[in-house]
Amino acid sequence: MSMKKKLIIIGDSAFAEVAFEYFTHDSQYEVKAFA
Repeated sequence: MSMKKKLIIIGDSAFAEVAFEYFTHDSQYEVKAFA
C-alpha cells in the first residue's frame, strides 16, 4: 500500500464539504485539516 499525501483544504463550508468527500474517496490524498 502506498502512502497517501497529506492535504489541507482551504475554503468555505460548502466547498470544503465537497472537497472532503472527493479527496476522501477518490484520490491519493488524506485530508489532515481545514482552514
